[in-house]
Order: sequence, then structure tokens, then C-alpha cells
Amino acid sequence: MAGGSYSTPPIPVRSGTSAASIEYRGNPSNKNSVVVPAIYIDGKDYITYRYFRVNGGSSGGLRVDGDSQGWKMAGLTVLGDWMLAGVGNGTFDSVAVYPAVVNGSLSYNYYVFGGGACPLNGGTTISNTVVRACSVYVRSIGGHQYCFTADPLCKLWGGMKTNVSFINNKFLIVMAPGSDPGSKRGLYFGNFQSSTFRNNKWTLCDSANVCAYSTGCITARIRDYFLSNTFTNDSFFVKGSGAPFYLSSQGEPNDRTTEGRNKWKDCYFKSSNGGSFDFSWGTRGDTIQGCVFASDAYRSEPGVLRTGSIFGSGLTTVIDHNTFYTTVPAATNSTGALAVDMTNWEANAGLKVTNNIFYRPNSGSTSTSSAAYFEAYAGQPYTFNNNLFAYYAGSTKSINGRYNCPSCAGGLSAPGTSGTWYQGSGQDGASRYGTPLFMDSTFATFDPRLRAGSAAIGMGTSGTDVGAIPYTVLGPDITPPGAVTNLGTSMISDQNLALIWTATGDDGLSGQATAYDLRQSSTPLSDANFAGAASIPLTAPGTSGSSQGTVVTGLSPGATYYFAIKVRDESGNWSLLGNVLAVQMKTTDQIPPQSVPDLTGGP
Repeated sequence: MAGGSYSTPPIPVRSGTSAASIEYRGNPSNKNSVVVPAIYIDGKDYITYRYFRVNGGSSGGLRVDGDSQGWKMAGLTVLGDWMLAGVGNGTFDSVAVYPAVVNGSLSYNYYVFGGGACPLNGGTTISNTVVRACSVYVRSIGGHQYCFTADPLCKLWGGMKTNVSFINNKFLIVMAPGSDPGSKRGLYFGNFQSSTFRNNKWTLCDSANVCAYSTGCITARIRDYFLSNTFTNDSFFVKGSGAPFYLSSQGEPNDRTTEGRNKWKDCYFKSSNGGSFDFSWGTRGDTIQGCVFASDAYRSEPGVLRTGSIFGSGLTTVIDHNTFYTTVPAATNSTGALAVDMTNWEANAGLKVTNNIFYRPNSGSTSTSSAAYFEAYAGQPYTFNNNLFAYYAGSTKSINGRYNCPSCAGGLSAPGTSGTWYQGSGQDGASRYGTPLFMDSTFATFDPRLRAGSAAIGMGTSGTDVGAIPYTVLGPDITPPGAVTNLGTSMISDQNLALIWTATGDDGLSGQATAYDLRQSSTPLSDANFAGAASIPLTAPGTSGSSQGTVVTGLSPGATYYFAIKVRDESGNWSLLGNVLAVQMKTTDQIPPQSVPDLTGGP
């Protein structure tokens, strides 16, 4: 596709085949030089879109409806919605999605992945599809819902999805000022089986107290046939939304066997002035291992994480080697970071709560406040042991334990064999009270790694370290981060441009670096003049391989600018200078205003 703005979308009249797909290709060095209007395509197979921008506006974008096979997308920018129905055997790589600017203001947009998920009209199942290194920003405004009053902004829902992979993606889901208060939904997961989520970042932001606590909002929700899926190294950040994040919830049908056996491994859950994480429909053979849960503001919800009921005869829910951290004052909420709070415990359904850290660095207390709340039902298979409790109100405030439930006896207890919890339940005999000595215990910059002398070292099962991250003896770090070698642009206008690149690592391409140093100059950059060039502030790097970007504003029309990045790790090692990007700005503003869709005659 030659450079320029097209008045008609690139839609083929027929499908491609597995041997001969149909490809629309823009400019790989500047995908914003080829601009097309909103795309709506239904039931076409083996189509490839690469390296162009879709100007969708409000209620438009890039929409693939119906059942289709063999789709590929790469290097696209979508201003508006991105909706994918029954896209089996597809690959979606490095797609950037943003809300459009309409009449000078950011509009709304949606992301939908799943056949039949409203407003998509068709499509059934999805299998063997990969969504990788995409950056998706969706945003609500008041008075607009595509389908129903509580329509989620980001729907991974609809028809069944099997063997689907989401890898190295970033999702930003924003309830913006003016959104409908009390009725918003942020993120839905549903109808996934045997699928993989790895190294994704999910950020849910309520920028205007739209979803205050006790309103009808739901920050995020897992529901409807969500079975045997695995999240690994995913991060979930809730900022400002007081509504809950449901890790299970009743959907359709009302059959508890339709959810469960899911795994969260080495994940990070953090709620800042937000709600709690809650298995609202209980757990059913789920595993939470190596994860961090942190919150500073859950209100009346029971804990940072609540398990709810335990289901699954013959299955065992495992909560092992995690770190739970709450700074919520006891006067605000007496419940600690984990609440094993039962409504129902199915016969022969097992529970294992072992090798965890429960950290509550508050000295204030109430008559019921604790580091964790446990309920143990008589005759059921359960194990609570090798846990470290660190509630600074004292060791006797470690566990608020109830045993012989559902009639329940018990109360506050210290861990260990001398505690009333052990004497009544036989649990947490090898658990203890002590200081975990985290690398950084400040909530805003929390680092759950252990320092030398931590009470968590070696106290776990078979001598393991308890908590999410085991202690390691750190020698001098002399390995620098990898250089950024693919700095490029995704949009150039007369005064603004968008820079994009891929994150490297802490040590070469491994791990996660600490900081960026982005410089801008009117002359070519080199090691000799880099430090003297103008600095552009950036947020901290993402995980290695993730998509990164920033927008630079206030530039001069027609001028040429040079950009380059260096990367720093936590030990002060700097990467080599990456590629130097030369960009010539447009001489005039070439982005037209949005068309007027509702012009009518006078009265």
C-alpha cells in the first residue's frame, strides 16, 4: 500500500487460503504513513494486515466478525475499537490500540476478543490463536454502552477459546471522568479452556471515583467456563477503583463445575486505593503459587484476597509460597491480607495454605484484627502450615482462626504449637511470628525479595524459604541491560510524534531493567554528546520483550530531530547506546478533523 490516507478500507472480496493468504502491507519503517478508515470485515479467512494505521473514530475501528481462520496482524495502530470474533489459528502481534480524539477530546473505545460477544454478531469458537506484544488502551465515557448498561470495556469473553495464548501484552483500562457512576465494568475473562497468559500487564484505573466502594461497579471478573488456564508472571494493578476484582464469579450456567483448576504462578496483584481480590464463587482446585498480593485500601471486604467457598470433591486448592501485604489500618478493616472465609465447603474438597508470608506493618489493633483469617471445617482435608506472620501488633494477633466449622470455635492466636489455633485445629504448628526483612517494605515501591537475616529463610517445607521470592546471595552485578536497538515511530505529525520500542532486560535481555534515559537533539546523537542532549522523562521499563512507547510534544514543524535511549539496572549499570532515530516532522497538520455524522436540516 502506497503512503497516504485512503477513503475506503482494505477489505478483500474473497478469502485467502492457507497456501496463499491475502496481505495488505503498509510501511514497516513508518506505519502511520498509510492511513485507512474503520474496517468491518465478516467471515473472511487467511487475511494479513501489516504496518498501517486505522482511524476508526467513535464506534469504529478494526472489527473482524464471524468465524474466520488464519488471520495475521502485525505492526498496526488502531484509533478506536479492536474487536475479534471467531479468529481461529490466528496471530496478532504488536498491535497498538488507543481511543480516538474527537472534537479535541479523547473518546471511548472497546476491546472485544471472542465470537458472539456483543456487539459482535457472529463467530463461535477460537483455538490455537496467539495475541502477543500488543498495547491496548480502552476508555469509557458517560452515556455510551454498546450492548447493555454494565458493558465491560475489555471483553475476553463470548464463544469458547481453547489453547489461546496472551503473551507480553499491556492493557490499560480507564474509567474516565464523566463515565456512568456505579455501572461500569472494566475487564471480563470468560469461556477459556487450557489457555496461557504470560508476562502480561493489566492496569485498571478509575481516574474519577466512578467505581466507588459499594456501587454496582466491578473492576474485573472471571466467569463462564473458565477452566484449566494458567497465568504466569502476569501483573494486575488496580488504581482507585473501590470495586472488587473477582477471580471467580457466578456466570452462565449456574454450575460450579464450569470454573476452576486455574493457576496463577509468579503473578503480582496490587490494589492502590482500590478494592480487594476475591474468589466470589469460591475456589475449585485452583493454584496460587509464588504470587504477591498487596493493598493499601480495601474497605469492608474480607482481606486483600478472599477465597470464598471451597469446591471440587477430590480436588485441592493450593495457596503456597506467596507474599501477602496490607497497610490497611485495623480500625478500617480488622481482616488481614488473606481471608479463608467460607460460605460452603464441598465434601472431600481439599485446601492447602502453606509457606506464605502475611505482612501487616501496623502496630494499631482492634479486638478482632489479625494478619490472616482462617476457617477450617470439621472432617475436611486441609493443611495450614509453615507460614510466617508479621503483624506488628504482636504475635497473638497473627491468626483469627475458626475450627470445627460450620459451628466454629476459636479466635485470635499466635502461630506455633503453643497457640490456641494449633491446639484446637492442629494447624500451623511449624508456622512462626517474625520479620520478613523485605528489600523494600514501602508500599509504593514494595520489593518482596528477602534480605539476609529474614525470618522467612529456611522455615518452609523441606527447608525452603517462605514467601513469593526465595532469598539469594547477591554478588556484584556487573552485567548491563541490553541496548534498545529498535527505537522507531508509530505516529508523526507537525508538532507531535509517538516513539515505540521493545523493552530489554536487567541483564542483557533477561529480567526487568530499572530506568530509561531518553534523549532528544537537533544533531545526530553519539556517546560523546548523549549526556548533553535534552532529556525526556519516561516511566520505569516494562518486562523484557514488552512493547514500550511515549509521545513527544511541542516539536517544530518541518524540523529534524534525533532520538536515542540508554537503559539502567538497579546496580547502576548502563546499556550501550541504542539505535539513533532520525525523524523529520511534517510541515503542516495533516490529520483532518472528525467528520460531522449528524448534520440535519433546520426545523
